[in-house]
Amino acid sequence: MEYVIAKGYKDGNNIAIMIVKQSKGGLVAHCNDYRYIDSLQDMLDGDIVVGGTYTAPMDSLLKAYHCAEQFLDSVTDITVEGEIEQIPYEDGLIY
Repeated sequence: MEYVIAKGYKDGNNIAIMIVKQSKGGLVAHCNDYRYIDSLQDMLDGDIVVGGTYTAPMDSLLKAYHCAEQFLDSVTDITVEGEIEQIPYEDGLIY
């Protein structure tokens, strides 16, 4: 199982989130504070921009990682189980 676990603060609350990469495809969000689960999953279901202009693939740990970072106001710890995909590079191509 591949996942990202992040701890930090959201709206002044100390929370922990987990984003799991599903074997059948997709990413599922979990949070220890039920008030945030819907907004976290909504963010995860949308586009996550990495590095300013690159949109992370829908089922990637790259997306899960950056979603966690962008969702939390302040990150205190982040852990990844699995390998985060690389942003592709093509000479002369700007995303």
